[in-house]
Amino acid sequence: MPIAAYLQGLLDDERQRLQQVQLEVMPHFWYEYPNLPERLRNLMPGRDRFNALNDCLHVFYDKGVRLTPLQMRLANAMVMASCQRIFGDELIYNTAYLETFGIRETPSALYVLFPRRGGKSTTQQVVTDASMLTQPNGKYIALSLFARQGYLCCHYPTMRADITMY
Repeated sequence: MPIAAYLQGLLDDERQRLQQVQLEVMPHFWYEYPNLPERLRNLMPGRDRFNALNDCLHVFYDKGVRLTPLQMRLANAMVMASCQRIFGDELIYNTAYLETFGIRETPSALYVLFPRRGGKSTTQQVVTDASMLTQPNGKYIALSLFARQGYLCCHYPTMRADITMY
């Protein structure tokens, strides 16, 4: 057997092995119906969780919670930062859906400079309450260092009875 034929046989065997590895490792969304992104998108609960959070925030606003435009920007940033937790592994399938809400990026952490007496505690309490009511395993905590802020934040949980009926 000539050396060229032997080397060609080794090359063909290696190509076949690499092709088999690619078939086993790479996802094949285009081959099988159960793995189509459209079908997976309907089966995944992240979109329902996100809609529940938005609906709960709107119920808060309907019940009389008023936020200034600056507070609304902070609340929207908090919702953007929580998208990774809400969607989990299915975030990539819902990027186009999130863009309809103006969410083009999903940071994992926020650093916010906010003016003194701007309503940080109130905004934090509203978004935390909405997250606690709508997200699975919603274990959140909001701490206030001063008694007056803690007292004001305690008024929002009184509305929880109305929202849970929603």
